[in-house]
Formats: sequence, C-alpha cells, structure tokens
Amino acid sequence: RVLGLPPPALVASSPLTRARASADAIAGAFPTTARACFEGLREMRYGSLEGSRISDVRGEMASVSRRWTGGETSARVGGEDGESPEDLAGRVLSTVRRIMAEREGTVVLLVCHSWVNKALIASVMPDMGLSRMQEVPQRNCAVNVIDFCGEASGMATSDFKVLGIDLMASD
Repeated sequence: RVLGLPPPALVASSPLTRARASADAIAGAFPTTARACFEGLREMRYGSLEGSRISDVRGEMASVSRRWTGGETSARVGGEDGESPEDLAGRVLSTVRRIMAEREGTVVLLVCHSWVNKALIASVMPDMGLSRMQEVPQRNCAVNVIDFCGEASGMATSDFKVLGIDLMASD
C-alpha cells in the first residue's frame, strides 16, 4: 500500500519515452495492474520552440511566461503550433476525466510531465487558476494526489479535489 491507498487498477502515462519507462517500472510493482498510454497526457507542445536548447529560447519563454502570469492564458508557446495553458488544461482534463470515469471507485496512477501536472492542478484548485500554474511546485518524480468524483462528459472542475501536491518519499 502506498499513501494508505489500495493498489492501482491502472498505471497510465504519456506515450513519451521517459514517462512510459517510469510508468512501466512502477507498474512492475503491481503485477495485476493494467498499463496504458494516453496521447492526452503528453507534455505541453512547444510549437516552433520544440527541440530547441533552453539557452537559445530563454527570452521567448520568459515573454510567454509573463503573458500567462498576467492572465493571458490563451497565449501559445512557440506560435500557432504550440499550446497555451488553456489548450493544455482542456486536453488533460478531458483525458483524466475519461480515464477516471471508466474506473470509478478505483485508484489510478498517472505518470505525467511537469506542465501537465501544473495545468491540471491549477485548473481544478478554486483559489489558483491557470494564470498561477507556474506557482504549482513539481519536482521530478513527485507525487500528487487528486480525488475525482464525476462523469466522463462533465465539465465541472469541482469534480476534482487536490489532496496533496509535490509529495516526495521520505528517507
């Protein structure tokens, strides 16, 4: 038992290599647990900045970051081929809602990327919102605990309750 929860019914992840490998390793500890990848859990799309060195695009990233913090959460990173916080949150919320509704009453473990976690958490916390998603702490391999009580087709962010953010295993 992890965090006092029963074993997960599903370990789900993005199809990207690192998330998939981490989820496979975790799923190995639960032999009866299903394993699946979901395109909707992919990291934020960076458009024209995709694959660039951070040092080369630092100025553009800082500029779009300021726009998001200022409330312009429809601004896309990397131009039209990139995603905005609103795009990302819509994709992730829809995917997570569908995953959870299909497994009502069970524990589901999602292995996700930093921006995916930040967008999900910020969009479902009433006192946050997407303009503050950069404030959501997310260390590598951290655990977030979110309860879901809703339907796949629902739209209410109140169907999600954040119980823990950026938790780490203690020594």
